[in-house]
Amino acid sequence: AYDSTRAASPSVLEPLRLALAGAPLRELLDIGGGTGNYALALVEEEWKPVVADRSAQMLAHAAAKGLDTVRADATELPFADESFDAAMLVSMLHHVDAPERALAEARRVLRPGGSCWRSCTERGASPSSSQICATARWRRCSATPSCCSTPSAARRRATSSACSATIRRSCAKAWHAWSA
Repeated sequence: AYDSTRAASPSVLEPLRLALAGAPLRELLDIGGGTGNYALALVEEEWKPVVADRSAQMLAHAAAKGLDTVRADATELPFADESFDAAMLVSMLHHVDAPERALAEARRVLRPGGSCWRSCTERGASPSSSQICATARWRRCSATPSCCSTPSAARRRATSSACSATIRRSCAKAWHAWSA
């Protein structure tokens, strides 16, 4: 029943694919990945995902789909530093008491040049996850301003006279990272 209401949505997969495109290799950590719907969709694109979730029941569903799973809390991932080429946190930060720690853990397990992305939902959000998610649906797990959190927005705002110099510099840096 859960999978029928939480299938991998094309409206989420499209920006997710774009977000992960710059990863150096194909090892992916799906943090808070639940039953693995998004991880499974990326297997078809030759990603090698590991689904990490604190729910043994959710992980059992992911394992039944043939996915590698690890029972773990997003704020204390049981992986060595620089273990993955990419990490994703899809609509899960509202389930975490300390979302900033989950994001720090996601960055910690990334290899140099790795891609870390998150999507947010306000449903049942804690005050700290609401602040982290702010207005952006998809954001790089870095200090990139929310107004330049996609390649097209970064490019547009990097040259916009309506933006402050600080925002233009941040967006230009983000745009160059995406186009490299």
